[in-house]
Amino acid sequence: MNNTSFSPIADNLLESFHPGPTCTSGLSSSDVMSENEALAAAIELNSQLDQADRLQDAAGILADRLADIVLADRVCILWRTGDTSPMRLLADTTFDLHGSPRDRPNVQAEIAETIAAGEEIAVIGERIDWHSDRPSRRGGTLAIEQFARSTQSQSLIAIPLIDDGDGCRGVLIVVEPRSDSVSRFLDAMAPLLTGRLVAIERLQPGRLETLWRSITRSTVSPARWRMMAIAVVMFVAFLFMPATYSVSVPLELQPVMRRYVAVPFDGPLKKCRVRPGDVVAQGEVLAEIDPREIQYELVGVRSQWEQAEQARKGRIAEHDFAAGQLAELESRRLKSQTQRLIERQTNLEIKSPVAGMIVSGDWRSSEGMPLSRGETLFEVAPLDEMIVQLWIPESEIAYVRTGMTVRIATHADPDQQHVGTIEHVHPRAEIRDHDNVFVAEVRLPNRDNRLQPGMRGRGKIYSDQYAIGWNWFHRPWYALRDWVRW
Repeated sequence: MNNTSFSPIADNLLESFHPGPTCTSGLSSSDVMSENEALAAAIELNSQLDQADRLQDAAGILADRLADIVLADRVCILWRTGDTSPMRLLADTTFDLHGSPRDRPNVQAEIAETIAAGEEIAVIGERIDWHSDRPSRRGGTLAIEQFARSTQSQSLIAIPLIDDGDGCRGVLIVVEPRSDSVSRFLDAMAPLLTGRLVAIERLQPGRLETLWRSITRSTVSPARWRMMAIAVVMFVAFLFMPATYSVSVPLELQPVMRRYVAVPFDGPLKKCRVRPGDVVAQGEVLAEIDPREIQYELVGVRSQWEQAEQARKGRIAEHDFAAGQLAELESRRLKSQTQRLIERQTNLEIKSPVAGMIVSGDWRSSEGMPLSRGETLFEVAPLDEMIVQLWIPESEIAYVRTGMTVRIATHADPDQQHVGTIEHVHPRAEIRDHDNVFVAEVRLPNRDNRLQPGMRGRGKIYSDQYAIGWNWFHRPWYALRDWVRW
């Protein structure tokens, strides 16, 4: 604020500090603020407010400096953005509003009482001089008295900060002032303080500007500028250093080979010996077919075969060679059918063709049910080696090829990591979990059988080397570029 705008305030201060005989009677020289002291304090306060860019900082400076000037125990400054907006506590000399409270266990309750007192003073619109030995005759001061009692104050002065255009914009509360001249000093300073706070609120910088000012203020010296420039150069050089680019992808485990065990011939299921999850050896019995129907059929076929043999011999004895030839052919057919039933009778046990795990096929609740030839009973998968299917996103397939190293961990055992090499990448994209991906395959040994078919996890593919800056920022850059194109 320039001298021209400050001169009316100075005149007001000088006029307020010419008390008559009644005002100064009974007061010592130490209790009454002199004209020079008041004017010097106002000039100093005005110059200090010139250094504040934000309303919060200005309120803190004002509260601390006023507490020193008027020798008060506590100074509170409340403010609102408009005449109808709620009050908020900007500054309080007893505790830090943005840090840990100092000896204040009930900070929120005390702030609420302070705001209530400020709202009451704003409604009254006049200065309030409250003393414990002289109760106020004015009505509507319950919040002020409650605030005084909670702070154990003997006296306080509250002045509304009124702006000509917006009405009451704030409230200044001074607790336990040490001089009776405080009222006249604050009355004279109230217009100045209101105008300065309104101007600072209107011109205070935004968040980005505040951040930039804090940076520039902290690096004003040439040495700090040089250090900052060196740090920027080193960071840029670091971004151009080569580093291995890694692609993180989901994965699923599948067996290297699947063998399907089917029903060899029609017949009812007699017994199912395994269920999914069981580990079986090669040649182990998985299920049995009931032999009764085969035995019944075998008895009937054998009887027909014997009848055909007798008929053939009779035709030969009668020298009916044509009929004998037909009888011989029928005998051969029945003999072949008998041998086939005998073979089925000796192969009623369904055995595993390979060693591995039963992946699917639970027939324990279906014993006695008729089975049809060719129907799949079990799926057996060897577990000594597993295929890891890596689901590579379409956006990352350009950076993946066969021969690259992969680090693999399953969700079931994330602490156990496996290392493998990509052996094959499917040339055609597939839909997996609603995503369009390319499948790459990695073979892993499974000596301890800890890897199971269907397990999922995460894999990290170590691709070629690129600049660190490219590794960090190419995804958001491509996303921004595609968004701009659309």
